Amino acid sequence: MIRGDRSKSSRLQIQPSNNYLGFQGYSNADLKTYYYRNIQFKDICTLLKSLKNQCVNLLKSQLDDAGSIKFNILVECTYRKQSQSLDEISYQNRSFKTKNTPLFSGSSISSIYNECISSICDEEANYQGFGSGWTLSRIDGVLLRTNKYKPLRGGSYIELPKKIANRKSVINCKNTDNQCFIWAILSKYVRNRPERISHHHQNLKSKFNFSKISFPTPLKDVRIFEKLNPSVSINVYGLDSSQNVYPLRLSEFIKRNHFDLLLLQKDTNTHWCYIKNLARLVVAQINKHKGKIHICKRCLTHFGRISAFESHERICKKKKKNDLFRAIMPKSNPTVGPPIMRFKNYQNQYSVPIVVYADFESILKPYHSSQPPLSTSFTEKTHKHEPFSYCCYTVMDESLPDQIRNTITENPFLYRGSNAPNHFIKYLIDLANNLGEMIKTNIPIIFTKEDEDHFNSQSCCEMCECEFTMIVTPVKDHDHLSGRYRSKLCSPCNLKRLRQRYIPVILHNLSQYDAHFIILSLGCDQEKIDIIPNTSEKYITFSKHTKNGLTLRFIDSMRFMNSSLSNLANDLSREDFVHVKKFFPESKLDLVCKKANFPYEYVDCYEKLEDKTLPSIENFYSSLMSEEIDEEEYIHAQNMWDSFRIQNLGQYSDLYLKLDVLILSDIFQTFRKSCMKTYGLDCCHYITIASYTFDAMLFYTKVELELISDYGMFIFIEQGLRGGITTSVHRHSIANNQYIPETFDPEKERTFLNLIDANNLYGWALSKPLPLSDFVWMSQEDIASLDIMKIPNESSEGYIFEVDIDYPKKLHDKHSDLPFFPEKKCPPNNKNEKLMLTLEPKKDYVCHYLNLKQAIENGLIVRKIKRVLKFTQSKWMEPYIRLNTTLRQKSTNEFEKQLRKVMNNAIFGKTIENTKKRVNMKLVNSQKQLEKLVNNTAFKDRTIYSENLCLVESQKQNVILSKPIYIGFAVLELSKHLMYDFFYNVMQKYYGVEKLKLLYIDTDSFFFEIKTFDLYKDLARSFLNRHLDLSDYPKDHELYSLENMKVLGKFSDETASRPVREFVSLRPKLYSYKICGKEGDIEKKKAKGVSRQVIEKNISFNDYYTVLKNDESSMSRQDRIESVRSRYRTMITFRSSNHVINTVKLNKLSLCSKDDKRIILHDGVTTLPYGHYLADKVNKKIFSCEA
Repeated sequence: MIRGDRSKSSRLQIQPSNNYLGFQGYSNADLKTYYYRNIQFKDICTLLKSLKNQCVNLLKSQLDDAGSIKFNILVECTYRKQSQSLDEISYQNRSFKTKNTPLFSGSSISSIYNECISSICDEEANYQGFGSGWTLSRIDGVLLRTNKYKPLRGGSYIELPKKIANRKSVINCKNTDNQCFIWAILSKYVRNRPERISHHHQNLKSKFNFSKISFPTPLKDVRIFEKLNPSVSINVYGLDSSQNVYPLRLSEFIKRNHFDLLLLQKDTNTHWCYIKNLARLVVAQINKHKGKIHICKRCLTHFGRISAFESHERICKKKKKNDLFRAIMPKSNPTVGPPIMRFKNYQNQYSVPIVVYADFESILKPYHSSQPPLSTSFTEKTHKHEPFSYCCYTVMDESLPDQIRNTITENPFLYRGSNAPNHFIKYLIDLANNLGEMIKTNIPIIFTKEDEDHFNSQSCCEMCECEFTMIVTPVKDHDHLSGRYRSKLCSPCNLKRLRQRYIPVILHNLSQYDAHFIILSLGCDQEKIDIIPNTSEKYITFSKHTKNGLTLRFIDSMRFMNSSLSNLANDLSREDFVHVKKFFPESKLDLVCKKANFPYEYVDCYEKLEDKTLPSIENFYSSLMSEEIDEEEYIHAQNMWDSFRIQNLGQYSDLYLKLDVLILSDIFQTFRKSCMKTYGLDCCHYITIASYTFDAMLFYTKVELELISDYGMFIFIEQGLRGGITTSVHRHSIANNQYIPETFDPEKERTFLNLIDANNLYGWALSKPLPLSDFVWMSQEDIASLDIMKIPNESSEGYIFEVDIDYPKKLHDKHSDLPFFPEKKCPPNNKNEKLMLTLEPKKDYVCHYLNLKQAIENGLIVRKIKRVLKFTQSKWMEPYIRLNTTLRQKSTNEFEKQLRKVMNNAIFGKTIENTKKRVNMKLVNSQKQLEKLVNNTAFKDRTIYSENLCLVESQKQNVILSKPIYIGFAVLELSKHLMYDFFYNVMQKYYGVEKLKLLYIDTDSFFFEIKTFDLYKDLARSFLNRHLDLSDYPKDHELYSLENMKVLGKFSDETASRPVREFVSLRPKLYSYKICGKEGDIEKKKAKGVSRQVIEKNISFNDYYTVLKNDESSMSRQDRIESVRSRYRTMITFRSSNHVINTVKLNKLSLCSKDDKRIILHDGVTTLPYGHYLADKVNKKIFSCEA
């Protein structure tokens, strides 16, 4: 496990001790963490052995108190790697930990501890880091973590549930001892009445080695039994609450003596059984199939044909060993048909009546530490963020009755003082509880003659537009708070229009910042907490329930509008500042209708809030942004201070905070209004722009998407999901042409550098024929008669192929820059999968029929067609894409343009959403819930935040696979089809292989080197011109044209007629180029993982070039040191550890020429794809790249 040093650094502040120090605990001491800071030991095994007596005694003490516990050991280390020149040293944090291991009163703690030592030492010995050369620098410390546990272990007899017993597929030995694991194993070999333990069982005991198994037998002992018996493999299955089977533990390989065991549970007791027929046990929970079936032991998918089963096994066995879950697929209904996804959230057409906007301000308390050398990677904390104030502003809908409107203050509520987050949560809970009491009101309907006339005139539901029939009867919908009649609805819609049960609380950049303050305060009571986490530190959203039934739902506005508050405010018109105008007079609007500035880093203690004057301009410097405010901005701050008669910096912070919240409310309310007008849905019902736009698309198109109900079909499509292509092909090029007169050499061949970008590539693909319904496997007979090349490009039927492909040697030179069929694979000497372009043969390759046609047209050979999935397709999403494209063309500001583009692109993100990767984490604030989660076999780990709050991570048991991933698959394939078509059938066809060089490709853009007399004359010719959008060219340029302006799938010249002088690329996402400008060259730079400020101010084009060309072997020692330093950059960012936010200074390797996606030749510039016929003959240097 790779770990950052954010948590570790705080532990390293603890003084060294000869003993473990307990420093974390949960209520009633159910969870404890002990830490030992290491000083003297250099070897992990020696350290753990030296700590054995302490550990064993601590575990014994915990065991005596609790009866049974789970524990694990975590060793934190720092690794170092020295460069070949011996001048560069990189450091990396690494930890090794054991799984949570149960201990019972009869357990041999000493031997179990020895197993833990062995496990950690084996893991450390096998560790290879991010490439070769990593060595242990120091062992920082050891954590021993214990959790009180009510055991789940096989023991006394439990009767089979009737539903399972009736399938006659399980042998359940009726034991009277605690050795049911032994009897379950041996019952496989007893022919007569194996459920009755007899002398036959006793005689078979010597067949296997049970010597180190404890009784009752815990789940973790299965691994021990397999080690004792090398020919044995065991899969363990459990039953969920519906008595459906799911995998609990899977063996990596099926061996000669294989056992499928069922672990039953009743209260805290469990019991082992032998599964004699897994197919019979499982099939009843899938369908009523009576014939012979084949079951995948890993995912429990069933197949009628052996060929389909074998094809599935090829894919399924590639899954990670610990990727255990039961796949829950949408179910087909024999009478209704296949499962359908359609728009259902009709209640979201109505506005959320109460919304809270909020923000925090923080003191940045400095840490005092010395900076490490700049020639090494380091992370140094500089400031701790401590919130000292917050502001809440409640926006209410005009339709709310006066009873509610008069209860809630319309003024922004501001608090400044200690424990601001706790105060904030209490304020919101009080608000929710007061509202909860009021909305329990249920006033009978007031039905007037006008209402009756309206009701009688409607023949359809006013929400879902379904027609009323004898079955679908109308209901009078009314506001329960006022009694006012609202509409004529069907019964389901009437239930959906129940009063609001949640209050959105909206903060800008919540997930990255304010959430950390709030989360630590959610344990204030035992009301439920819900989270949707990305990681343990980053949540998409979270909710806090209250006793009166209302839920506080926290939403990040940045997940809808990914821009700074300042930029968003600049895009508002004066009329849009509705809420700001409520609290400030007309004379002050010029001051308050723009984002102000605050000296964050100056305020490092509460005393500075008492300053009587505005801090000087230099105190407004932001190390995060690496910039000061300008004179105009400072004058604006001074004018605010003077105009509002500010007495001290605390009052200025109050005004600044209040304005931020009011401006946020105006921005988001304007956004809500715009979305409501265009799409008819209120975005406050959603948590991200992706969830909103996907629902808006369903609502607008009224499409009905068939969902995949066959898991084998689902993972077949999933196997073909491959992201965008990003590859550095030729790593350096210099232009030589008449448009760059200062360097033009007419004696040399004219060369142009050209960066072109596809207009909204994914939007283009989304507007093409996409899969819709009728997914079916083709028979081998139908496949044999299918002529791939005769399938129309926009056929009403689409196909997904699984094929074996050969790449003929004669194509290698022509296809070297951009080989067909990218595939996920690990480069040499690298354990991380990357999407690579190779000329190697492809096996079991899943692709869209258009991509296969394209490859065949370009000379690739299909050796075998293994499977084909057929479906109905159409341009069902095209109207929605066209709507957003038109709105984008009419946009008057940059935010609007980007919003409409995101409304298209974010749909794609929802169609490739991988629910398997979701983490199963819960925030626990009650003792009962904690015990339940820790006792479960799915328990993985926990993190203690406070006495009343703990995060528990569990293994996923069930995963619902209900996403239409076939859309995402088609979009990825179609977008690649367009890029390959443009490269081969437009550019290469026009210029030829010798004149055209691909320098770099990044999903939707190409960087070309083109040898031609005049590029711009070429672009004027219709063969090229019809593919281009030249609307960004200067209006006086001869190529300027509006004909293809923002047309999807057309290609734009990114430099808009300005010639590119030079290009250099070090690796994917790390490149730079120079554009000729009237006042000197303009440098464009990309560096993934490096902050924008550092790229703009601290990295130059020459830095990229120097790193590419440097040959350190011929340098002096001092020059090598300087060369190493030149690759590192220091940057400032915010990071959280256990939801404590710090400003940190990072010194990281920012420029690195190591790239293993292609073979780099001796010149360091030219590359070849793997599989090229010259690959083993040329002088090459292959870099193993740091991940």
